Amino acid sequence: MAANKANSQARQEAVERSRKEAERARAKKANNQARQEAVERSKKEAEAAKRAKRAAENDENAEKAKKAAENAEKAKRAAEKAKKAAEKAKKAAEAARRAEAAAAENAKKAAEAEAARRAAAAENARRAEAAAARRAEAARRADVLNTVKRNLNKIKNNSSISRNNKIKLGRKIYKIATPKLHPDKRGENATEDFQNLGTKFAEFKESVSRRTA
Repeated sequence: MAANKANSQARQEAVERSRKEAERARAKKANNQARQEAVERSKKEAEAAKRAKRAAENDENAEKAKKAAENAEKAKRAAEKAKKAAEKAKKAAEAARRAEAAAAENAKKAAEAEAARRAAAAENARRAEAAAARRAEAARRADVLNTVKRNLNKIKNNSSISRNNKIKLGRKIYKIATPKLHPDKRGENATEDFQNLGTKFAEFKESVSRRTA
């Protein structure tokens, strides 16, 4: 009986030891699992913190990028506005240059036209003056010829003058009139009048020579 009781007690103690060892094993496993879970949680929390930090950084970078894009857009609009203003200024400058060139050309043409008009007026005045001078000279030569003709006729028809004296007086009138009508002194236009003077004097001499003294 005592042996059975001892065996039973030994078995009971062995069972108790096994149970305790199993509990310790479960506790250790649970502890290890808890530590592992804590480590995992720490890792996850660290990863989450990193992701949150990266997200914050990304958000900050996105905001900066957004502002940079907005500034770039503003700069682009300002550049386009400046470009349009420059093109407008260029067109205005070109229009002003063309207007100035046209005004200068018109002024040049007007000056040339005025110069041509004045030159033409001066030429017309010169021609008119020359024509008037030629007419006056022709009238003066005609007056000389008429005077010679009258004086020669007076001498020719004066019966109180001898033939020789008539010729002498006629020659004197001819000599006085010669420089007034000679082409060397009065120009080529006097040639015909000078020839007429010679003809009148020759006719005078011939007419006087046929008459008796």
